[in-house]
Amino acid sequence: LPSGYHYLIEAVIVPYYTGSASNTDFIEFQIYDETNLTHVGTKAMIHRSTGEDGGLTSRDEKCRYFADCSSSSIDISVKLTAATAAWNRLNYSTNSFTKYSGSGRIIIWRLES
Repeated sequence: LPSGYHYLIEAVIVPYYTGSASNTDFIEFQIYDETNLTHVGTKAMIHRSTGEDGGLTSRDEKCRYFADCSSSSIDISVKLTAATAAWNRLNYSTNSFTKYSGSGRIIIWRLES
């Protein structure tokens, strides 16, 4: 992210699993500051279950970060922070899996400093 601005970043991954899984399976991810080598912003958690889950009360399916790049630029990525073994496809892009998992995305809003 170039210097001279503030940024609001939202990232979503789309996990897919093959084989057996349980309703306790989850995947967690967060934005990573590659320049300063640290996780930043809020974590996101996705559960396998589509029903209500107490683990989602303080988490969201997307991670967010407000970056202050007013004085220096940074490089960012999205990294997994935790996952159960059942999740074995991320943003998978073959014809047989795309209809189930789709693709992830990162949205970046550049704000004037």
